[in-house]
Amino acid sequence: MDADQQGPPEGEQRFVVEVPVEIEDGVYSDMVYVWHSEHGFTLDFGSLKRPPGGPGDGPEPVKIVARVRIPPGVMFPLTRALSENLDLFERRNGPTEPGAIDGE
Repeated sequence: MDADQQGPPEGEQRFVVEVPVEIEDGVYSDMVYVWHSEHGFTLDFGSLKRPPGGPGDGPEPVKIVARVRIPPGVMFPLTRALSENLDLFERRNGPTEPGAIDGE
């Protein structure tokens, strides 16, 4: 068996990931709220209902488009994967400004 056909490193699990048709397109989110309890973390992904700084008084309305609950043991690999992917994205596309929406 050559190097390209090796199995996963010992102790590493492999998964076959299936995305249901009804969610395969995903949803757009331009903000995320993260909070936790003694049981784990919750990520509420939201989308602004009008452009930031647009007309209107009061706080910007946000629609929560997805809520994801994550056990504490998954948060470290998640944050590591996010950091690695952001680094790769910036190497390919240039620096990203924190808080920028749609590459603004």
